Amino acid sequence: MISKRAPYVFSHASKGMTIFMKNRALEFYENDCNCSQCILKAAQACLNTAIPNESIKMCAGLGDGFGVSKMCGALIAGVMVLSAAYEGTELKRARLRLLDGFKSEFSHYDCGQLKTKFDCEDIIATVCDLLEKLL
Repeated sequence: MISKRAPYVFSHASKGMTIFMKNRALEFYENDCNCSQCILKAAQACLNTAIPNESIKMCAGLGDGFGVSKMCGALIAGVMVLSAAYEGTELKRARLRLLDGFKSEFSHYDCGQLKTKFDCEDIIATVCDLLEKLL
């Protein structure tokens, strides 16, 4: 029988842990990680996840809205972090809450539209804040 458990070790975030995660994500972003990579790297470092380095490398093409200013890479990485923590109905609920929180904050999921009004750093920080509420 195949296990339905996510293949990652994951300890849910404690208060303050994602403040550290947000700071780490912004550090990674400043040091040549794209928006999706910095969130995954910060989750790997701060949330006791066993997110493989290969997953972070695979996010290289997600930055800048897939390179064509479409779906926000930071948001996609947020969903990936939730996927490491939850499965099934819990994952669906958490994902919808992340998407709703993001849209309520920014009005769009589209990188091109987001970047006309917001800095990527603000978007990354907000995704980390939303993850704190969901983990």
